[in-house]
Amino acid sequence: MANLSNQLTELYLGGNQLSGTIPEGFGNFVNLYLLGLELNSLSGVIPRDFGKLQNLQFLNLGQNVLSGQIVSTLCNATGLSALDLSTNHENSFTGSLLPEVGKLIHLVDFDVSHNQLAGDMPISLADCSDLENLFMQSNFFQGTIPPNLASWKSIQQLDLSSNNLTGPIPKELEKLQFLSYLNLSYNDIEGEIPNTGVFSNARKLKVVILLSIVLPGTLLLLGALLLYFLVYRKRERRMVAGFSSMPSRTDELLQLSYHELLRATSGFSPENLIGSGNFGAVYKGRLEKHGNKLVAVKVLDLQKNGASKSFKAECKALRNIRHRNLVSIVSYCSSIDSKGDEFKALIYEFMENGNLDLWLHPSETTDQATSSRSLNLSQKLNIAIDVASALQYLHSHCEAEIVHCDLKPSNILLDNDLVAHVGDFGLARLLPKPINTSSEQRTSSTIAIKGSIGYAAPGNYNSQPFYGQDVT
Repeated sequence: MANLSNQLTELYLGGNQLSGTIPEGFGNFVNLYLLGLELNSLSGVIPRDFGKLQNLQFLNLGQNVLSGQIVSTLCNATGLSALDLSTNHENSFTGSLLPEVGKLIHLVDFDVSHNQLAGDMPISLADCSDLENLFMQSNFFQGTIPPNLASWKSIQQLDLSSNNLTGPIPKELEKLQFLSYLNLSYNDIEGEIPNTGVFSNARKLKVVILLSIVLPGTLLLLGALLLYFLVYRKRERRMVAGFSSMPSRTDELLQLSYHELLRATSGFSPENLIGSGNFGAVYKGRLEKHGNKLVAVKVLDLQKNGASKSFKAECKALRNIRHRNLVSIVSYCSSIDSKGDEFKALIYEFMENGNLDLWLHPSETTDQATSSRSLNLSQKLNIAIDVASALQYLHSHCEAEIVHCDLKPSNILLDNDLVAHVGDFGLARLLPKPINTSSEQRTSSTIAIKGSIGYAAPGNYNSQPFYGQDVT
């Protein structure tokens, strides 16, 4: 491999049965930007020459049998974007997390969970200003949570559970506006839970905190029962040891960062562009961390009027629905891009056969692969049945009736078996089921015409909505 020292850029060796120590010499692969050695039986320490890899962006050493201290020279690989040293009870890194970690200013995903690391949390972590996901659970970290971590501008997930941390929750953490998951359970944290800033938005933030109450014998049991009762009756506060505040499907979604999407789409390259709409563009992507899963990444153009509202509408419509004829949402991302601008994207299951419009009007495309497509009568009938089935589900079998408002061939996607899936819920509206179904007693918040250019769904033409069905 020495002859590849200037050519090798990616090396995947994860998920094998490799054993022994990691050899010295990786530092010679000067252009290496991805190294995956996870899920093996590698032992020993991290080689010091890893610090020479200035172009290294992704390093995964998780779930091996590595031990010793995390060498300070590793922090010289300042281009690192994702660093995984986690274990699942295999690795056993010891010592402290060194202050040099602050050199990794481009770090987005950092996982040192399930090791034997001890000492204080280094205040230099605050210098990793691009961090989105930090997992330090199941170690022996002690001391207080550094208040200067509030300088993180992009942090979304923070797990410090199962350590020996003490003191209060720093009030400064209220400033973490993108924080959506915070786990501080199984520590010795005391004091009040902040109730302003991001902590005031109970729908946005999941907080898992174990309240330690030292009571003798029966009082301990009674105290636990009382705490459970109070939490159950006041679930609207969402500050409980669990995830009851989140919709049922949210916990099933993959957790994806901006940098993962950037890599999945090769930097949102034109070669991966598969379509565009009123509020953004759609790219084909491959999630390497999730079994090379093919996805469609819809990136919202937030400069366009209504794009942000469209993102919220689609999230609201899709978060609790599931049907074989609806496009399945894989994840979403609300973060900051590499330029420091707001970034929003929706990630869907990839549909191999594109949209129905390409099949109905193949002559209008310059793509030779699609220009010869055609559907026979039986296939068209099956697609119509699929769409009708999806609409029946949306109108009659959801907790709140969902009106698509933008149903057209380009929003009907076809999978590998030409099964139709209705997508693009950016203009969808949720209508609570009324007690009285007469149209006179229904109200609408619609104040403007909504729909695609050349098409407005019935009921969007004026303030009196049409309740009954979407029309193709």
